[in-house]
Amino acid sequence: MVNVFKKSILAFSVVAASGLMLFFIFQKQESAPRILSHDSEGLEEKARTNQGRSEYFFRLQRDPATNTIPSNVRAQEVQFASSMPTENDINFKNGLDLQITEIGPGDVGGRTRALAVDVNNSDIILAGGVAGGVWKSVDGGQSWTQTTRPDQHPSVSYIAQDTRPGFTNIWYYTTGEVQSSNQDRSFRADYIGHGIFKSTNNGDSWEQLPVTIQNNSLITFDNPFDFLHRITISPTTGTVLVGSTFFGVYRTDDGGNTFTAVLGNTINDHEWADVTVDDEGNFFAVLSQAGDFGNQVQAPGVYMSTDDGETWQNITPGIMPSIHDRSLIEVAPSNNDLIYIYTEVDPGNEPGIVFINLADRSQDELRTANIPNFGGQTGTLNLQGGYNMTLAIHPTNPDLVIIGGVTLYRSFNGFSAPVSLGAGGTASRDSTWIGGTTSDNENSFALYPNHHADNHVLFFDPNNPNRLYSGHDGGISVTNDISSGSEVIWTSLNNGYNVTQFYTAALSRIADDDRILGGTQDNGTPFFRFNTETPIGSRLGDISSGDGSYTAIGNTFAYASSQFGNIFRLTYDQVTGEILSPFTQGGIWTRVQPAGAVGQDFIHPFTIDPFDDRVMYFPATNAANDGITQFIWRNTNLDLIPNFDGAPATEGWTPLVDVNLGPNSNNLSITALTATALPRFRLYYGGSAGFFSNDTPRLFRLDNATISEDGEVDISIPGVPGGAYVHDIAVNEKDGDELIAVFSNYNIPSIYHSDDAGATWTDIEGNLGNDAQSGFEGPSVRTAGILEVDDNNTIYFVGTSVGLYTTQTLDGANTVWVQASPDDLGMS
Repeated sequence: MVNVFKKSILAFSVVAASGLMLFFIFQKQESAPRILSHDSEGLEEKARTNQGRSEYFFRLQRDPATNTIPSNVRAQEVQFASSMPTENDINFKNGLDLQITEIGPGDVGGRTRALAVDVNNSDIILAGGVAGGVWKSVDGGQSWTQTTRPDQHPSVSYIAQDTRPGFTNIWYYTTGEVQSSNQDRSFRADYIGHGIFKSTNNGDSWEQLPVTIQNNSLITFDNPFDFLHRITISPTTGTVLVGSTFFGVYRTDDGGNTFTAVLGNTINDHEWADVTVDDEGNFFAVLSQAGDFGNQVQAPGVYMSTDDGETWQNITPGIMPSIHDRSLIEVAPSNNDLIYIYTEVDPGNEPGIVFINLADRSQDELRTANIPNFGGQTGTLNLQGGYNMTLAIHPTNPDLVIIGGVTLYRSFNGFSAPVSLGAGGTASRDSTWIGGTTSDNENSFALYPNHHADNHVLFFDPNNPNRLYSGHDGGISVTNDISSGSEVIWTSLNNGYNVTQFYTAALSRIADDDRILGGTQDNGTPFFRFNTETPIGSRLGDISSGDGSYTAIGNTFAYASSQFGNIFRLTYDQVTGEILSPFTQGGIWTRVQPAGAVGQDFIHPFTIDPFDDRVMYFPATNAANDGITQFIWRNTNLDLIPNFDGAPATEGWTPLVDVNLGPNSNNLSITALTATALPRFRLYYGGSAGFFSNDTPRLFRLDNATISEDGEVDISIPGVPGGAYVHDIAVNEKDGDELIAVFSNYNIPSIYHSDDAGATWTDIEGNLGNDAQSGFEGPSVRTAGILEVDDNNTIYFVGTSVGLYTTQTLDGANTVWVQASPDDLGMS
């Protein structure tokens, strides 16, 4: 049996962009400086990050022929994968077998927008990741099990339970994000949903409501149930209302067999709609301004229904901001007359609070001016265009109100009065600032203990009014005493809640080295270790910030990068071998990317020499040159860069302007590069078309890369269509003449093999390509690996958008790929 870890395969189940499967192959061989703070992302940098992430995912997936992501592609590729052979169907040659083992990290969550606690049993929690499906815990968050199937839509936007006695086994979840981190359906980052799912066995399994997926293509916005925000259920009748982005509010009183529009119903009538219900069954809704085209049949504002959602009364107060985008509405559980509206006010996308008293409308009040602003880079809520918004009211105290954006703020007077800083200017601030970014230093970016920035959902335990659960970009946290007058103590519940969105991962070449790094969406670069006795490793630290990107573990140094190619050089603890974080005392760090480089991609590659981690290759342009043409920067003495320098480096970097993508390649950028082990000092690199370009991709080989500044050999693959994206170049560690090039776009041949250093190529996509019966041209292929077990046995791997596939025999168009570990990895 080939043990996956012992024999050098590292597999990660990754959920970014519809569930990438990434894996990496390697051949095993025998003072008190100042502490760096996490970089803060201001509004301008957030906008740049969102655009960069959007362009990155669109480029790597688009069909070059149509410049779009194919319609209904997720449903097609899941159906396609279900018919593929699995490793259970074949026997490996020479008695080989594969053992896939989950290695972690088990304590890193991910972006969570849906969260609810069972009204009958507080140990039962349901949560949903934006690209990870629904997860259930039956032990209060100490462990989790995914309850959605691989073929069910993973973008969970809200979860709700029917709380009526005798009906509590019924749950619903909604799908789709009109604003999203996934960017896997269009350059606007829209993550089109797939209607509403329902469970009748207390969240253990789910089925779609058929009426919500009629004419739904998963790519074309053609259905009121494409983008769903909140779903709410009457505690008296079981009637269900759902807020449909761009349409309005829809109602069903037959368990989801039919839906009727009750507020709105014209496309783009309103960009946002939120709904809630009180304990007497009265529904409330808030509609934003009209959408982009102004097709408005229902006036924006606040509405109330006292007849089970059939008819509505406009109760919008005169103090409501005249221009309001996304808004959330909640009724105080202990007083049905009191309503809070948390809104995004234009211009400026600033937070606002509207208070309504149905018993005495003269007490309606605009409380926006009382929202705290503690200054600095993290002392504001920062709604990020309305994407980060959450509102909750204490079950027994209508004056205890929590609002969230990047940070999380609490008020004991319903924000009816300004925050008083108190003695020393800290006491009231610390009791008000309770999550997200920490209040320890509002001039730099650091996270509240056991909490995370970018808050999306709050849910009070129905059986314990002081216990509050919080869903954010870091997963799930809980506090048992939200009423405490001092700082709030949070506990992380990311105990196997595996919705982390990995971009890349890396491990060491050293024999028996159990250190692992991975770059993740908004969770930096987790460092953890694999332990055969405790297979699911725990994070030992986050050694970057923001969106983690490419990483490397060398003999002397480790490297971790974040968005747009920011790279840090890190050292190891001399006793434990642990990678020292730059954010803690004792960490030795410095920033190493070249100071003159410009034009880096959002997830930007770099590579180090397999045997000398002082040698790095970094693709980019040069501000001193034309700022357009891509080439390779090389550094053969990274150890010369001084420690503790937060600025890009100049020491040792040489711009190899002749090592580029060839003439007339200004529309290409280098998107993949690999340094070989044998022979030494060989570099392969490939370039892909830009966001608005359809140029033909190119591949090159450079021998003697540590000394050469020209002499690269064009090894481009004939016939690859323009616009194709070079996502990976995998090399046999024992034979650098053997390599696989991977193109990640849909609807093109994706996998090419060469055994003569790129002089000739063979298309080996085989049965991962066009399906003659369905016409589907195969999933998106993201990465590849070559494992030479011994002289007689080589195993080839490819990671796709629907799982990990392997073969021992390459036979051109007749190559048969089989799904590896389908019961464990599935189609993630």
